[in-house]
Amino acid sequence: MKIEFIATAQTMGNATEADAATWAAYVAKRLREQFPDAEVSARADNRLSNDQLFVDGDSGWDDGFGVRDFVQSLWDRELDKAFPNAAPTYTIACLKSTGLLIACEPDGSDMEAAIVAEEGRASATFDRDDIVTVEGLTLTDEERDGDETIYSGTQLGWLMDKAGRSYEYAVRRG
Repeated sequence: MKIEFIATAQTMGNATEADAATWAAYVAKRLREQFPDAEVSARADNRLSNDQLFVDGDSGWDDGFGVRDFVQSLWDRELDKAFPNAAPTYTIACLKSTGLLIACEPDGSDMEAAIVAEEGRASATFDRDDIVTVEGLTLTDEERDGDETIYSGTQLGWLMDKAGRSYEYAVRRG
């Protein structure tokens, strides 16, 4: 099996190009540990908007070997340990009355624009007095000791990062 991982600082919040290179090397090391018979290569390319992963030349989601799930778990569980300033944080907007998730955007984004865009998609108008926003949240699929869960993905809306990955929880990391 041949595995190629390409990291970019674009998905790592306030990370630098050097951080992306360090992350790529870290992921390569962990891939070699997890898949010792695989030919693993990794590099950074900050011209990309998202990290890229190829398994036997295929960029499809289901690689059949668990490589994608493993790399996703590294992102969820180890990126912020390795780079405390690199893991991007998000702001969510929810309706107080129902808990419905309206928007999930990287911190610093124009939340009003995100809410207006969702109103257009839903053909609805949200009462601004019924909206609560919370910033500084980490998106994850696994809660850790010390995490304060602010939102859990349900039928009332799924959390998505700017790369289109979905997450179960929005937490304030302790």
